[in-house]
Amino acid sequence: MGYAYTDFELSIDYLLASVSGFIPLSNQAAGPKSKAEGFKLKAEGTQGNNVELWQGGRRVASARADAAGHFTIRNLIPGRYTLKILSGTGEWKEFQIKLESGQNLQISPLGALIKENTVYVYPNPSATWVKFRVETDISPVEKQLSVFSLDGSLVKEAGDDDSGWSSAACKVCDYRWDFSSDKPASGVYFYTLKLKHSLTGETDKKAGKFAVVR
Repeated sequence: MGYAYTDFELSIDYLLASVSGFIPLSNQAAGPKSKAEGFKLKAEGTQGNNVELWQGGRRVASARADAAGHFTIRNLIPGRYTLKILSGTGEWKEFQIKLESGQNLQISPLGALIKENTVYVYPNPSATWVKFRVETDISPVEKQLSVFSLDGSLVKEAGDDDSGWSSAACKVCDYRWDFSSDKPASGVYFYTLKLKHSLTGETDKKAGKFAVVR
């Protein structure tokens, strides 16, 4: 009776990934609420850290945002993770993320989806073009612009992939509408700007109006 021995070599090629982010100072937790919570964090090895990365029910990494609110976790195997951030209320907020091979995912998951008093259109009125602006604390977000005439008819629509946006990833987002292509008639128009939190699905929407004068 003979035996055969075979050597197997398993090779997996991928580049390590990382996740970097920003937490607004107003959304950062000051620290443990009590001595008991402090002892618990110390026992878990996360004392002072306000960012954790979990996978399959196991914490794989943790970090502390710096004085400016920035954090980075490096040398991660590509895949799906749960990112936990200790918010200003002392609660852990959870976000589902996916890291591709070699990716440095940039996120800002906490804060205002649409910052107060930051949605407007200019110049108003206008004869040739207008620019819509919205500001957010969140990244990544999905943007949606809709423009309607007085009778409610949809005149213009621009999704997140429209080339008219100033940037695909932005905190101050501008959309320029050049009238030379669509040729809107003189009159008053209404618009809505909608942002969607890409990690949670949360949405917010603001509306306004402007005038076209030919």
